[in-house]
Amino acid sequence: QVELLRAGLNAKNGVYLSAKIPFAYNYVDNNTDVTHTAAGDYEGEQGSHVAGIAADPRQPGFKHILMQPIPDKRLGHVEAEYNSAAGLIKSAWRYEGDNWIWEFTIPQGATASVTLPGENEAKEYREGAYTISKRIR
Repeated sequence: QVELLRAGLNAKNGVYLSAKIPFAYNYVDNNTDVTHTAAGDYEGEQGSHVAGIAADPRQPGFKHILMQPIPDKRLGHVEAEYNSAAGLIKSAWRYEGDNWIWEFTIPQGATASVTLPGENEAKEYREGAYTISKRIR
């Protein structure tokens, strides 16, 4: 099945990893390593996780979203949107001095586990738009 899917993609030759990542190709580094474990490989890592939007593999179709942004002052701000099967997911963050401000939207009928920077425990959120401010140095 993977070979049939790959043939119809008209894309670079990737690798099958899992149901969550059925086709993997690292367009930043032009190879099939999507783990970002190489020393100094920061570009791909930031592109993958900086906005903090991910599907929960236990609940397909973005019915439940895992949100865990990775802010970096050097970027200044980030705005991302993903039109998922559940609806539009938004994540935008910026810095105002040492205050990190994150605005995110969970689509109607979906829920999210939200983990803030520097924290290990996720909090559950329902559909809606939220703004969180946190002091980060």
